[in-house]
Amino acid sequence: NIRGAPYERGVSHGKQIIAADPEIFTRMFSVYDFIFREKYGRDIEFFYGLCDDFYRGIIKRRFPKIFREMEGIAAGANLRIAQVIFINIFMSLPYFYAHLLRYIDTPKYHKKYADVIRDELAIRTDPTALSARNARLDEFKDRCSLVMAVGPGWTKDGGIVCGHSSFSNFLDAQFCNVILRIEPEAGDGFVIVMQSMPGGVYSMSDFFVTSAGIIGSETTIRGFNAFVLRDPICCRIRECMQYGRTLEEY
Repeated sequence: NIRGAPYERGVSHGKQIIAADPEIFTRMFSVYDFIFREKYGRDIEFFYGLCDDFYRGIIKRRFPKIFREMEGIAAGANLRIAQVIFINIFMSLPYFYAHLLRYIDTPKYHKKYADVIRDELAIRTDPTALSARNARLDEFKDRCSLVMAVGPGWTKDGGIVCGHSSFSNFLDAQFCNVILRIEPEAGDGFVIVMQSMPGGVYSMSDFFVTSAGIIGSETTIRGFNAFVLRDPICCRIRECMQYGRTLEEY
């Protein structure tokens, strides 16, 4: 249960998580490191770097309050800000990585990511390696399924029915064990209750209820839009949860 201004509630979040389980983040990042080495052949530090280079600026510029909350979580849990960003864009990274060359093979990043660019270009010229890599990436995307119904003729009593299956593996889903209640300071949006993960600013398990009277859930839709590096889902859905009064506003 966290409340107040963004930084203060972030600090409270971090401290409460550590008080409940001092080793939770160590275990989380160890598991993530295993997952990303297996799927991409790159360690977690590489992905922290991507968070710093490609997501930190977007979040800080476009969603300053969420960024301050992330800074508070980092301070409260003694983490790096890149680690908190990583937790919250974990679900976005497979989409970004599938288009990695588009963003790193540029004058700004060519030198820093020279070895990665070389490896990615080599994979593209080897049909067997490319097929294997694409299959691994595909396993990591578009996992959940969702049904939402409400109203006469749709549900037995006209009330809300929400069903969601994450299709997540145990390795990462085991950490979605936090029931998080966020109470912003007066005048800064609605109270949110959701199932989340240590360090999360949005659900990640795709279920939330707000004091605006809105119940929500999330899922991916394959092929709906081509990937473009813009506002990450963690920020977009959090803005909806905190400030959305109506479905139209969402």
